[in-house]
Amino acid sequence: MVEPTETQPVINCPVCHSADIQIIVLKGEQETCFVQLQCVQCLTSDFIQVDRPEKDHDWLLRELPSLQKEWDEWEKIKKLYLYQQELKKRGLDYKMILLAGSLFLVLTFYLSDSAHLLGVWKNPMEFRQQIVNEYVIKLRTLPCFDQGMKNVMLRVPALYTGEDVMHHQSIQYGEAGIYLGQEIIKIYRSNFWFYGSPKKSMLIETLIHEFLHRAKPYWGHQPVFYEKLNKMLYCALKHW
Repeated sequence: MVEPTETQPVINCPVCHSADIQIIVLKGEQETCFVQLQCVQCLTSDFIQVDRPEKDHDWLLRELPSLQKEWDEWEKIKKLYLYQQELKKRGLDYKMILLAGSLFLVLTFYLSDSAHLLGVWKNPMEFRQQIVNEYVIKLRTLPCFDQGMKNVMLRVPALYTGEDVMHHQSIQYGEAGIYLGQEIIKIYRSNFWFYGSPKKSMLIETLIHEFLHRAKPYWGHQPVFYEKLNKMLYCALKHW
């Protein structure tokens, strides 16, 4: 440890600026000389090779300014490259955690929606029938349908069904036809999501689709059917 006087130069830690620096002189092979600088307070250290005159006992005090400069420059280099790499790694770790969290939420959403769609959870029949009724009532008030469509909406009931939504390899959203001697429209749970909340646009499209089938049964699924359906759906969503 070098104890400088008031007139002698002082070396400071480039990180915490403490003057409590441990200085150790080491001699290597072929008369090489090294100085180890270590801050007692924050333990920042550096290892610097120097030229040591054999007969000059005050050489270390004269070397302190150059040791300080080299130590400062080394810490700047570490801050610029080494620390930045650590920060980038931390940022990458944070992004990976964020990505994993996002994937978990998406997976949870998908599994919840799938469980609901496949009927794993309780099926609140009356509550969902009430939602279907409210949607039909609102559709009747929209300026998007001719009198024939509105008559079908008044005449043909749209009933929520707890039947399986899977038909072969496809998902059923609605059906229109004669069931047990009654002309009805079936609405499946595929039109709903989480805890009975309806998929608004899907439920609206399903209702219009099936009402149009009952109003124009001879159209089937010809291009004219979908052309009319798209116009009605666009209007309905615009005025909803």
